[in-house]
This record gives sequence, structure tokens and C-alpha cells, in this order.
Amino acid sequence: MISRVISTGLVLLLASLAGGILSCGAAEGDDARGTAAATSPRPDLRPTRPGFVREGTARLRVSFRVRNRGGAAARRSGAGVVLSRDRRKGRSDKSLGRAPIGRLRGGGSSKVRRTLRLPRGLRPGRYWVIACADVRRQVREFSETNNCSRSRTRARVGAPSRDTSAPRFSGVDRVITCLPGPRGGAAVSSRFQLFWRAAGDDASAAAAIVYDVYRGNSAGGVDLSAPAYTTRPGVLFFTTPELSSKQSWYFLVRARDEAGNRDRNRVVREGLNRCR
Repeated sequence: MISRVISTGLVLLLASLAGGILSCGAAEGDDARGTAAATSPRPDLRPTRPGFVREGTARLRVSFRVRNRGGAAARRSGAGVVLSRDRRKGRSDKSLGRAPIGRLRGGGSSKVRRTLRLPRGLRPGRYWVIACADVRRQVREFSETNNCSRSRTRARVGAPSRDTSAPRFSGVDRVITCLPGPRGGAAVSSRFQLFWRAAGDDASAAAAIVYDVYRGNSAGGVDLSAPAYTTRPGVLFFTTPELSSKQSWYFLVRARDEAGNRDRNRVVREGLNRCR
């Protein structure tokens, strides 16, 4: 009888420990918090990871999105961007500026894209770019601990770069879309997907290289005066906004490193319809 009681107790103890371990899983906890926030009568503002492109030695172009994961609308607020030596926002971080965020309904989002001037006297080095929502604590949220998000890579700032070599890049490999029906039929629009292989560079890591996308309506008519789109650092594909099917679309992609050096390839690809 005693041994049976001990065995039963051990089984219950192991089951309890297993349940505790499972309940601490990161994915399960995140899902639970996300569901709770969505059904909460309060807003919950969270920024996406910021992307950045260095423009010369004095400016940084930063883009990210602020999402309201909560079940209630959020009043107008402000988002901010800082440079940090470590991975967390702290008092020693350098503020780059703020951007207004309008009222966000539950599930809504607002895109932030700003070219920000680097502070004078900034020590040369690599910094994490951290974006934060509701920087002035104007919104009473479901959670106040998830308002900041850091970049995937660090930005090299604070000193002129000695890197003058352009990345090695073979250009865009293929461009595909799906346009239902004949091209000469009723006007429709579609997104184009571009794919390429990673560029190489002597100074910048592959994860830090961005890609400038140019477009035109003929192989010789691609506008190279300014990119139509710029990707996040390190990506190997890009999906355009919807473009009209009334004309053909041609694309050229060039790689740009952290110092602003851009390759000069002339590979142009027409968007191919894979629905027919």
C-alpha cells in the first residue's frame, strides 16, 4: 500500500512538472499574450523591427510600422528612434527623433519612415537602432513592456567610412506575377515578385546590404534617376505594390552597402505572367 501511494505521488509530481515546463514555452506564451491583447478592452502598441539605410555620414533613413495589437482604439501618440550600444533601450542611448502616430483602431497600424540626422559628437562605432511606440506614455495599454523593438543588424555611424568599393552583385534573377486573363482585357493590377542572390562586399555583411529596385515600361526605359523601392537590409526578394496590367513592367535591382556604395549592373528582367 505504501509503495503504491509513493508511486502515485511520483507520477503526479512528474505530470505537474511537465505541465509547468509546457506552460512556460515561449511560443505558447506569446500566442496567449497575443490573444489576450486582441480581446482586451485596451490598446496594445508594438513596433516592428526597424530597417535603416545610412545616407552619407550624417543621416540615417529609418522605417518601421507601429501596430495596435489590442482590442480597443489607441489615441494619438508618438514613436521614437534611438541608437543603443547594447540591445536594450536605456538612459545612455542617443535619441534621433520622434514621429507622430495618429489614432489607431484595434488591429490597425501606421508606417513610420523618416530620414534622421545623427547627433553631433556621436562616438564612432556600431549601434543598434531601436524603435519605440508611445514614447511619452500617452496611451494606457494592455502591456507597457513591449513598446520597443531593435533592428536585426547594427548601424555603423559616427565617422566617415573608408569603404569606397561597390558590392559584388549579379543583378535580379527573375520577376514573376499573376495577371488573370489577356493583358489587353479589362484593366487589372497585380504585384510583382523579384528574386536575386545575395551580394558580397569587402566591408558590409550580407545582412546589412540593401537593394534598390528600379522599374520602367520597356527594357531600355528603366528609370535609373532614383529607385522606385528600397528593400530592408539582407533580403533576397521583394514584392512590389500593385501595378497596372495595361503595360509591361521591367525591373533592375542594384545592391548598396552600408557606406552607400552601389553596384552598377545593368541586368533588366521583364515581369513574367505565371498564371497562363
